[in-house]
Amino acid sequence: MKSIFTLLTAFALLSGSLKAQTNTDSVSVNAGYTHQVWYSFENGEVKSEQVDNWDLAFEINGYNSSIRINHAGGTQLWIYPTADTAAWGSNLDTTGITNWPALLNSDTSWAHGAFNNSADPNDQFDLGWGVYNMTTHHVTGDSIYIIQNTAGDYKAFKMLKLAGGVYTFELANLDGSDIITRQVDKQAFSERNFGYYSITNDETVNREPNRFDWDITFTQYGAPMPGFGVYPVTGVLQNKGIEAAEVYPVNDPESYKDYQSAQFSTEMNIMGYDWKSYDFNAGGYVIADSTVYFCTDQMGNYWKLIFSDFGGSSNGTFYFTKEKLGATGFETFTNKSETTLYPNPVAPGQSLRLKTDSQSEPVELTLIDMTGKIVFDKIVEPNTTISTSQLTGGLYLAKIKIGNEIRTQKVIVQ
Repeated sequence: MKSIFTLLTAFALLSGSLKAQTNTDSVSVNAGYTHQVWYSFENGEVKSEQVDNWDLAFEINGYNSSIRINHAGGTQLWIYPTADTAAWGSNLDTTGITNWPALLNSDTSWAHGAFNNSADPNDQFDLGWGVYNMTTHHVTGDSIYIIQNTAGDYKAFKMLKLAGGVYTFELANLDGSDIITRQVDKQAFSERNFGYYSITNDETVNREPNRFDWDITFTQYGAPMPGFGVYPVTGVLQNKGIEAAEVYPVNDPESYKDYQSAQFSTEMNIMGYDWKSYDFNAGGYVIADSTVYFCTDQMGNYWKLIFSDFGGSSNGTFYFTKEKLGATGFETFTNKSETTLYPNPVAPGQSLRLKTDSQSEPVELTLIDMTGKIVFDKIVEPNTTISTSQLTGGLYLAKIKIGNEIRTQKVIVQ
């Protein structure tokens, strides 16, 4: 059966050049930046939710079991420095807490939340908030945390475990009283990146759209600022697996379409927030000139995006133009930044795409399941697709060998 890559290439040859059309669009996160909006390049706005209706976000389909906090809503997190979980239920001394090192979300990777920051980089089974057990396949919590929720209240927090697809945790007052146990079940958030929990309202929140329905999100998020720690900024983040590139300087942004030469990355903040700056003299935002963004979408198309204006806190509106340029496989790319398999996680039956810097050397691709069994071992062409129809759901180790170089990558089928 022909691969998706081959079919797309054949379609391009039969159809000739794509007729690109520039569209003007806008997205509002409301006055005061009170909402988060998920957006599809093809279909426009997908969903809007209040930005402060959650405190904790639990990763549903990632290997790292990331747990993120709501920086934009004011949630803060510290690891309790003077005792381990044996002190749970006792009176916790939080004197000087504002001087404790705060735990922060990564603003470049969805897979690294504030709770993952204490992970040992030399231990692949240490997730920060707990340790993965190869025998039981459970993650057991090993720390006490102090968390300030979106309402400004302080609570003691302890992760108990992740087992059978269910996150279990406990909350208590700082004096150890009123301990409650709560759960976030991954099945309740199927096809989402994260399942959410509000400490303030004591409820789970299903706030995201289907992870395959959106490409970028307009929102406030926490970004590191030298001298200030994390600071809430308003900008644009990419979905997992969506690639983007910033090109600067560009003499004529309106006509520039050379996405083949761009350096794409899956870091979530390629567009970010700093394409705009506030001009105090003019009393408004100034948009960076000579700047073009290219971005992929869920279907493998390439889009060009240029920001044209920003309304600030008065209306929270992003103004931009977008233009569909082409689809993956229509051209040969020689400057991709890495060798990787994507999308990751991949849905059962969905094709994996192999992206490599090499355009000529064959690639030896091996997939190994968690029992050590080799389930796929073939020589494949660079930049091709691989069927997952024979793979069951679970975690796999991919070994990608090109010449004398070997790259390994964890792949999740879910």
